[in-house]
Amino acid sequence: MRKFFSGLWRLVTAPFRLLWQVISFPVRAYRQAQKFLTNEPDEHALMDVVSGVVSDKDVRQAMWD
Repeated sequence: MRKFFSGLWRLVTAPFRLLWQVISFPVRAYRQAQKFLTNEPDEHALMDVVSGVVSDKDVRQAMWD
């Protein structure tokens, strides 16, 4: 019986959930774009990166991943 009511609830609320997804999509897309454009990557000196790749196996593995 619980499975029946759960399915019925999902059926009744489906249009409202769809409407919420459509309305909230532009806001979510704007936030993701803003987060992407304002993110500052970590800066490392070129020599530090090269020496890390040469000397540390974990750094080499991270580079390949």
